[in-house]
Amino acid sequence: MGAPDSPIRAWLARRDGAAVSKATLCLDAGVAGIYGVVTRPEARGMGLARTLTLAALRAAKSAGYERAILHSSPMARSLYRGIGFTEYAPFKVFAPPRSFHL
Repeated sequence: MGAPDSPIRAWLARRDGAAVSKATLCLDAGVAGIYGVVTRPEARGMGLARTLTLAALRAAKSAGYERAILHSSPMARSLYRGIGFTEYAPFKVFAPPRSFHL
């Protein structure tokens, strides 16, 4: 979690002491933005991304937010559809291979 007065909140899941999944929430302009949800390959399939995304959504709701947006990789689209998100404005992100850090 972030500082109490910060619009940014973050969650981190650990397994055997190592960071394996994370999610970031930005509360601004009346919209909750969920960004940077990622899970290391060896920890996928355990429900961590779902758990962290739902924790972020609960925090946003507790803060009075009624709308949320996120950016999803193609791999996670079904996860977010299952939570209730609808694809609205697709766009692509271009980054060098192995450039994402946990």
